[in-house]
Amino acid sequence: MAGTIYTPITLWQDFSYELPVSEGVISEYEENGIIYKNVYVSGKRTNVGQVKIYGLSARKKTAKKCSAILILPNYTKTVSKEVVTYFAKQGYQAFMIDYGGMYGDKEYYTAYPEDIAYANASEDRDAIHRIATDVKNTCWYEWTSVARYAFYYLTHQKDVNGVGVLGIKHGATIAWQLAATEKDIKCMTVAFGTGWRAYRGYNKFSDKNEPEFDDELYRYLGAVEPQAYAKYVNCPTMLVTSTNNAYFDADRAYDTIVRVDEKHDTLFNYAVQCDKQLDKKAIKNIDVFFKKYLGGSEIDIPKEIEISAEVVNGSIEIKVKYSSHQITDLMLYSAEETINPSMRCYNMNAEIISEEANQTTFKYEPYKKSGIAFFFAQATYSTGFTICSKIIAKRFEEDEIYNNNISSIIYSAKENKYLLQPYIKDEESFDFLEDWANEIVVKQGPMNINGITCKGGIKSLKINNLKGKPKDQALFMLDIYSKNGDKIKVTLITDMYKESETEYFMKSEIKKGEVWHNLVIPINKFTTQEGMLLKSYQNVNAIVIESENDDYLINNVMWI
Repeated sequence: MAGTIYTPITLWQDFSYELPVSEGVISEYEENGIIYKNVYVSGKRTNVGQVKIYGLSARKKTAKKCSAILILPNYTKTVSKEVVTYFAKQGYQAFMIDYGGMYGDKEYYTAYPEDIAYANASEDRDAIHRIATDVKNTCWYEWTSVARYAFYYLTHQKDVNGVGVLGIKHGATIAWQLAATEKDIKCMTVAFGTGWRAYRGYNKFSDKNEPEFDDELYRYLGAVEPQAYAKYVNCPTMLVTSTNNAYFDADRAYDTIVRVDEKHDTLFNYAVQCDKQLDKKAIKNIDVFFKKYLGGSEIDIPKEIEISAEVVNGSIEIKVKYSSHQITDLMLYSAEETINPSMRCYNMNAEIISEEANQTTFKYEPYKKSGIAFFFAQATYSTGFTICSKIIAKRFEEDEIYNNNISSIIYSAKENKYLLQPYIKDEESFDFLEDWANEIVVKQGPMNINGITCKGGIKSLKINNLKGKPKDQALFMLDIYSKNGDKIKVTLITDMYKESETEYFMKSEIKKGEVWHNLVIPINKFTTQEGMLLKSYQNVNAIVIESENDDYLINNVMWI
C-alpha cells in the first residue's frame, strides 16, 4: 500500500480503538476553585508499544456534570494552563492534549513508541505538507489518532454530557479530520486551519497557473488538507482566522468552510489586519459559539453575508447583503494591488452611498494604476456574533478608474483609514489567549492629541502597493511621545517571507517629558546588523515600529 493516494473515507474506514482506553493520573490539585488534572491516556498499540497521550484537564470544583471542550494546540505547542483555565471558568471541562510528542523542552508530552517516532514534531515545517510515502506512516495520521482517542476518552467520562472541539493553527487541521470521522462531536471551532497548504505560492487571485501536483502533494491533498474533510463534517462549525498570516491563506478560507454540508450551521470571521494572532472579536465569537452549541443557549445564527462589486462611473461600487435583524455594526474593508493576502494592507476608505433594510452599497476609489482591488464585509450582531463575507477581487483597467492620487500617510489620528497590525516577532512566544491582548490601542498624549501604542510593536504593510510606495528620496517621519523616556526601533523589511528577507533598522532614544518629538529618518540611516545601507524602498514590504519599554505613543507616521 506504500504510496497509496487515500481519501478521508478510505484512510479512516478501518480505524478501530484499542479498548479499554485507560487513564493514568500524574497529579491532581485545586486552585481558585478549579480542579486541575494532569493525565496520561492510553492510545493505539503498535508492534513495539502503546501511545501514551498527555493531557491537562480543568473544571470548576462545583461542576457536577458539564460539557467538555477538547483543545488541540499548534503542533509546536503543548498544553496551556491559561487556556484550560479560561474555558473552565465558563463552566466547561477543558481538556487540552499534547500531540507533538518529543519537541522542545516539555516536562510532559505524548510518548510515541519507537516504530512511530516520526510522530514527534519536526523542526522542518515544510516537510509536514508533503506525504513522501503512505499517509498512514506519517505524523498526521498519528496526530489525528491521538485526537480520536482523546475524544473517545472524554465522551466516556460519566460527568461529561457532550464534547466540542477547538483546533488551533495546525491543530485545526487535526480538528477538521476529527469532526469528519467522529459522529458525536457537538460542535467545532477552528482557529486558522484554512487548508490549501499544497497551493503555497499560488495565490487565489493571481494570474499564475495552478500548481502541477506530484504524487507527494496529491497524497497530502487527498488525506490531510482541511478542504478534503470539510464536506464530511458532522457538526456545527465555525472558522476564525486572520487576514494576514503567511501560513493560513485568508483568500481561500471561505472556500473551505463553504464545503461543510448546509444542514450544519456554519460561521466565518476574520481578525482584520492581524497576522499570527486573533483579535477580541474572534475570541468573543468562540465564546458565543460554544455557549450556543455546548451550553444550549438560545442564540440566533446570522445568515451568510453576500458581497459583489462592479466598476461604475470611474470608481467601484460594492453591494453588501446581510441579515438585518439585530445588526449593530457593518464594516467594509478594502485593499489594492497586493495579490499575496499575507502582505495586503486593508483600509476603511469606502463610503456608504445607499442603505436599505438588508443591503448597503459602498463606493471605493482605488488608485487607477493598481489594477485590482479586494473587498470583504464584516457585520456584528447584538447576539455577540461577528461574521464576514468571503474576500472578493475586482480587476479594472487604468482608463476605467478616475483616481490618480497617491498617499504618503501611514497613520494619522486625523485620518485613521489605513489599518496597522500588532507586530509579533516570534510566533512561538505568544499563546492563544495572549494574542488578542496584544492589540493596538488609542491613547491621549500631550496637547490632547491622540496617538497609538501596542505592547509588541506596530507593523504597516501599506508600502506594498504603488499607491503607498515612496520615492527613494523620501524621508520617513513620525511623531512620538514617551512620558518616562524610551528607546524606539524602526525596521524596514525587504523580501518578506523569502530566503533573502533582510531587516534594515535604526534606533533612537526618546527623552521623557510631556512633549511630542518629531523623528525624521533619511533612507541612509537604515542599516542591517552588519552595517549594510538600505539603497532603495523598492523591495520593502513592511515597516515595523518597536520600543524598549512599551512606554510610547506615535502619530503622523508618513513619508515626506
